[in-house]
Amino acid sequence: MDEHEVEVHGRMSSILRFLFKGIVPILILSGALWGAKRLKDTAPTVSKRPSVRRATLVATEKAKAANRPLVLEAMGTVMAARQVELRPQVGGRVVWVAAHLIPGGQFQEGEPLMRLEKSDFELAVSQRKSEVQMAEAALEEARQRLTLAESNLKLEMGNQAVAQRELELLKEEIEDENQDLILRRPQLEAAKADVEAAEAAVASAEASLESARSRLEEARLDLERTEILAPFNVVVEERLVDQGDTVSMGSPLVRLVGSDEFWVKVSLPQGELKWVSFPAEGGEVGSEVRIFNESAWGNEVHRIGHVVRLLPSVDSDGRMAHVLVSIEDPLGFKGEKGSIPSLLMESYVRAEIVGPSFPSLMVVRREKVHEGDRVWIMNDKDLLEMRKVKVRYRGRDEIIIESGLEEGERIVVTDLSAPVEGMSLREDEPSETPKT
Repeated sequence: MDEHEVEVHGRMSSILRFLFKGIVPILILSGALWGAKRLKDTAPTVSKRPSVRRATLVATEKAKAANRPLVLEAMGTVMAARQVELRPQVGGRVVWVAAHLIPGGQFQEGEPLMRLEKSDFELAVSQRKSEVQMAEAALEEARQRLTLAESNLKLEMGNQAVAQRELELLKEEIEDENQDLILRRPQLEAAKADVEAAEAAVASAEASLESARSRLEEARLDLERTEILAPFNVVVEERLVDQGDTVSMGSPLVRLVGSDEFWVKVSLPQGELKWVSFPAEGGEVGSEVRIFNESAWGNEVHRIGHVVRLLPSVDSDGRMAHVLVSIEDPLGFKGEKGSIPSLLMESYVRAEIVGPSFPSLMVVRREKVHEGDRVWIMNDKDLLEMRKVKVRYRGRDEIIIESGLEEGERIVVTDLSAPVEGMSLREDEPSETPKT
């Protein structure tokens, strides 16, 4: 190859290198830009719509009037209404104890619990009877003497009347000293003295007889007291002596609890006392009270009692008052065995005191009244209204509302995570039962 051809070949190589390094990248970039613009121009378009705020799905329930009595909820402790520790009025050895005189044993009023040895007391009764008989004989003898003295007095008074008549017939002057003898005045005075002495003897004999009879009655009473009887319907709490023990007058024998009635000491805020009815003396009964012991009886079983007293003291903080509730037949002895639950002493129970009715007020479940006494309402525009209400009473499960809520209004019962006043709501439609 000559020099000219070499020179031409070199120029062509330079041109080609320039084209590959400068022009070709520009062409590729231009093509890519054109392709991108083409894709953009031919892409499908979506029409822009205005954003719509979706309503929150909630469940509601209608507000209802409290067409039933107000129920005050409180806690209380069971205690005995009557409790006694029997002590003998005489001393002696215990010779007999009732077989069921054990803790929990039941006795009716007047039923024997135990007996003391009574031979000494029977002997005392026999001696007192003899004393009475002797006093009766002495009184009879004194009365006979009085009868004799009264007869003698009457006889002497008759003799004096005869002597007075004879003296009048004589019509003679007689000295005073002789006149007293003639008229038998000394004899009459002696007869009167005998009557007075006999009357005094009768009075003394009557007093002695009365004293003897009193000692006899006392001996008989001591004999009766050797038998220890139940003072009222009771259940045994504790027996303190056993057969063979010797007891003195006044030593404790047994502790008993009355079985006809127990009390429940209920604590409730002083502000709620205005809804409790307390009985007047001899008047109608107090407020009805339902007593629950869920742990022992279950949730549905309860006993019925009535308020009987307001106690004069309050708790140390001065907030809680105390009310006594009476429960009849607390141990269920009078009904069919097992038909009613037993109310045991010292039990901690729940009480529901039935108060007055408020037919025009609304009742709402406690969890539906939110902080600040606000109730969530779905108004007639289906918007959330966080309405403040006035509360009359707060119960354990329900709250009674005095104002701020009308019957039939829709209460939102769904627990909203971020509620906002005025947010849109829609009601949850009840699900249909699948057909089978």
